[in-house]
This record gives sequence, structure tokens and C-alpha cells, in this order.
Amino acid sequence: MKMKPNKIIVGLVSLLIAVPTMAQPLIGQQGLPKPYIKLIGFLGRGVAITPEDPLNFKLVKAGVGIVRVSWAGEETELTVGVLFLDGERYRLKNLEIGNESVTGDLYLNDTKVGSLDVSSVTKDDTTIWFGTLQLEKETFYIYILEARRPIRPIELREKVSDYCREHPRDPNCRTKIEQYCQNNPEDVRCKEILKKYCITHLNDSRCRIAIKNYCKEHPTSLACRYVKVKAENFCLKYPEKCKVIKRIIKVKRIGNETEVNVTVS
Repeated sequence: MKMKPNKIIVGLVSLLIAVPTMAQPLIGQQGLPKPYIKLIGFLGRGVAITPEDPLNFKLVKAGVGIVRVSWAGEETELTVGVLFLDGERYRLKNLEIGNESVTGDLYLNDTKVGSLDVSSVTKDDTTIWFGTLQLEKETFYIYILEARRPIRPIELREKVSDYCREHPRDPNCRTKIEQYCQNNPEDVRCKEILKKYCITHLNDSRCRIAIKNYCKEHPTSLACRYVKVKAENFCLKYPEKCKVIKRIIKVKRIGNETEVNVTVS
């Protein structure tokens, strides 16, 4: 059974179009701008549990990212997020997205009602986001299983373009390589460019998936050994949290609910 990400992605895409007020006249004249998802911090589902009572919990769906919006010949980037608690939709604002952390404020309509502070760890090929959720006067421990959303050919084109713009002397960055990689995503040269790009952009969940796939084929590489040691060190430093995460992963394997096909229109 696969997780249905429709509410998460629809919520995210609806936020992508929520551009600043100053842009509204332009939108009215030229139509809605077309959003492009530059970065996905994470997409996933999980639970938020009160420390005092494990039976007091909420079901969570969440998505966080950075989008590029173009209108009037200009581009701007917006950091956006959406979070559902038992079906109630909240916006995430004032977001800070790092390689392994996300923080932000929780808003219901235009009123701030709480905050989110989560970090990630990868265990047994599964990434868990864990931390605290403040809602009104209540504190929750939150655990989110990151959904798999691999990079798409059109997105690969963008990543290749970004990388080759910054590294024009890379021998793989030949003429029209962007279009070539869009049409041939499995080509070894395109995979190599994506790997180099993603190593320095691990705050994008699609890059984390790309690096995971790379490490399956090259487990002894320096980057892959670093990722493995990091996960092992986490469990040494936080044994109790690691136990919870391992239990969640076990449930995930039984239910097989974290594979996701995300459609962005």
C-alpha cells in the first residue's frame, strides 16, 4: 500500500502561488506565475505525540520546500511549507532549511499558533525527521517518515544546468548536456553530474535519494562511508531516540507505506 501524497503536494503547490502582495497586480495582468520546485526539504507523514500521554497523538502530513516563481520576466524564490494535523491544515512560515534540520513557525489562517523544530537521521535506508512541535500551549514529540520522491527528468535538466553553469570546465558539461540528460537520465555522465551537484545540496530530499542510490552502487566511497558513520554515531549519542526510530522503521517495513509518486503540475 502506497502513501497518497495528494494533500501534501496540493497544499505545497497552492503555497507556491501565494506570492507577495506587491506582485498581485502583475498576476492580475499576466495570469498566475508558474512555480518551479527548486528544493524539497522533505515530504512525509508521521505522528505527533505528547510526552505525558502516548495515547494523545495527532497524525501528521507535511511538506517543506523552496520554489522559484517567474513573472514579468523576473524570478524570485520563496520558502514555503504546509503541515496537516489530523486533517487540519497549517502553514509553515519563517522557515530555515538545513541539510539535516528544519525550523519554522506554525500558522492557522494568519495567526501564529506554534512552531516546529526537527532534525533528520537516516537508518537502514530510511530517513526520519524528529523533534518538537509546539501547538498553542501543548508540546508534542514529532516523528515524520520521509517519503521517497526521486528526481524527474525535467528536474534533472535544471540541476545539470545549475551545476554546469558553476563548473563549466567539468568535462561532462558539454554543449546541450541539459537536454541530453533530460532525455537520457540513466547516462553515466548525467549520473556523475547529478552526484556532484547533490553532494553539496543534501538539503534537497531528491538529492538525498540520489546519493542513497549512488551509495548502493559505491558503498566504499568516502562520501558514503561518512554517511554510514554519521548514522552510527547518532545512535551512540542518542540511544533512546534511536530505539524509537528503529521501531518506526520496523512498522514502515511491515506496512510499506513510504514509497511515494509525487505529481507536480
